This record gives sequence, C-alpha cells and structure tokens, in this order.
Amino acid sequence: MGASCSLSTIISKTIMKIQEDWGGNGRGRMNLSGRSTEISSEHTPRKYQLFDTNKISETEWRINGFPENVISGKRCLLSWHECGASTSKVVLPPQFEAPSGIFTADLEIFILKGTIKIGEWFLDKHCYSFIPAGVLIDDWKVVGDEEVEILWMENGSVPFGYKEAKNNHPDASLSEFIPVL
Repeated sequence: MGASCSLSTIISKTIMKIQEDWGGNGRGRMNLSGRSTEISSEHTPRKYQLFDTNKISETEWRINGFPENVISGKRCLLSWHECGASTSKVVLPPQFEAPSGIFTADLEIFILKGTIKIGEWFLDKHCYSFIPAGVLIDDWKVVGDEEVEILWMENGSVPFGYKEAKNNHPDASLSEFIPVL
C-alpha cells in the first residue's frame, strides 16, 4: 500500500460526530435519542467561555453624533468584531435623554435593568428592540430614578453613529423594525 492516503481517510479526518439534540432543550446537551450526526469540522458548534462582566472595566459611553447636552453613560465592551459588530453592557444614568433621530447601523437592545421610554414605547427588564439603520426613533429617556442597564448590540460595517432626523432614511428597512418585545 505505500504512503498515499485514500479519499475516505482524508474525508474522515475533517468529519466529526456530534450528538443530536432531538427533543432536547435546544442547548445540545440532552441527546435524548442517543444518535449522532456526522458534520464537517468547520460547522461544529463553537465552545464559549463564560466570564464575569462585573470584572470588565467601564469606559465613558457616548454615541458619535449625539448633541452636546446628552449625558454620557458607561459601557463595558463584551465583544467586538473587525466588521464593526460589537456587544456592550451600557449603563444610562437616570437623567439620560436623547432627541429623535436615526442610527447609522442596525441596533439591538435588551434591557437588563430599569426602564427606558422610546417615543410611546416603554422597555423594561427583559424587553428587546431591533432598530434597523435609518429608522426614525422618537425621543428616548430613562424613566424613574434608577439607572438602566442595556445589552447593546451594534451591527454593521459603517461606523455606528446617531443623526438627528425628522423622517426615516429612504433605504431604511421599516418592515424589520421591532419597537418592543
């Protein structure tokens, strides 16, 4: 036989068996069926490392384009990708208010603590919103005397910013806007 490799040997080195999660809880750990699926190693689920966000240093947080009278918040950068996407824990003080306008990239927010009002919508603990780039949002502010903690997820290849506006951008994806869940 020599030193050559057969095609089946090469393929078997790049294929992994992973347990199926039929009838499980979606976390891929229950494997109730006992079956496995062969999958290319490039498509296997990644491993994630848990970390304590309270140990990450805070920095001043201010969106490029906010008027000078908008009070700064604090932020802990949790993840960042070279394409411009990032996830941060943002803390807004009770006095925070910002005028209506548009964001230059898509934004997802998930409220961890406190309440924020965006136009007529109130978002409190465990509420979610998806704001596509260019969609006009009304004035927003922190409600009450408690600071607001937000999981702030920016997405896009353009620098994230805020522009005062009175109308939606013509290319905004209005059908994708989720004011509150």
